Amino acid sequence: MKYFTRWIFAALLLASVPAFALDPVAPISERKFGMIYVKTPQPGSDQITLTAVEGGKKQSLESEKEIKVPIGDYSVSVKMQDYLYEQQVKVGGTERTEVIVPGYGNLKVISPEGSTVEVYKTGTQSLVAKFPAKQVKVLPTGYYDVRIRFGDSSVTSNNVWIVTNTTREVEAKF
Repeated sequence: MKYFTRWIFAALLLASVPAFALDPVAPISERKFGMIYVKTPQPGSDQITLTAVEGGKKQSLESEKEIKVPIGDYSVSVKMQDYLYEQQVKVGGTERTEVIVPGYGNLKVISPEGSTVEVYKTGTQSLVAKFPAKQVKVLPTGYYDVRIRFGDSSVTSNNVWIVTNTTREVEAKF
């Protein structure tokens, strides 16, 4: 009974003191670093830049390769053909932070010569792209409102879905 009382007293004492656990496997020198992994749709041609928010140090990365970085906040920028993808990430000690860049598709507009196309994110008036109708535009996957202008008139197609690795055609009749 005497030992049982000591165990209960020890358990209560330990329960009242806050405990802070460290990663028991990682050496102390490794706890100041984390890993970052970026995957892009076109690994051979996409250009990835990692910028530290504090200090502004920039470095180039390769797609689908894990690198070791100091813990902190970073900005990941990926240049893909006509599109720039940016995301803010936080890298913690001994953690792997993954950034998966969404794919992109193409938008082709069939309309009279001299038409202009304006692409907006669905439900907003945020302009994503503006280009001549004879051009095929690369866009990230998602839903868009497409406005085609010809002279003083315009036609809008709402909720146009751009899918990865496909060309979506929109026809405008004036």
